[in-house]
Amino acid sequence: MSDDISMGSPSSAGEQGVLRSMQEVAMSSQEASKMLRTYNIAWWGNNYYDVNELGHISVCPDPDVPEARVDLAKLVKAREAQGQRLPALFCFPQILQHRLRSINAAFKRARESYGYNGDYFLVYPIKVNQHRRVIESLIHSGEPLGLEAGRKLN
Repeated sequence: MSDDISMGSPSSAGEQGVLRSMQEVAMSSQEASKMLRTYNIAWWGNNYYDVNELGHISVCPDPDVPEARVDLAKLVKAREAQGQRLPALFCFPQILQHRLRSINAAFKRARESYGYNGDYFLVYPIKVNQHRRVIESLIHSGEPLGLEAGRKLN
């Protein structure tokens, strides 16, 4: 698969829409709402992803810091301006760290709510994602976390 990007004239309505959405033109709230519904971003985005006023997908790596929102189209343009070619993988370790905080906080609330006095320790199965950056991000999150490598034997 080639990672070349060619920018010819749009040949279809869909391509025209994609090019329009990449321009710096504000999107109406109706258009943004339609896009959110069409792609069901509220369901899978989990407050990390949204459609901004330009119609671009934006990432909020840490919902506790909403001003840190990143416009993915602008990020791609910046990378291209630096001479980097697409496709590219963008990692947001803050999402992983926020998820760890959220999971630990949820278990803490549940333990308090039910009067559970036993121990709780979150364990991440490395086989889920073995990328070094992911594991390091989890370890450096500041949250109590164990790593599980291997498999359970019966």
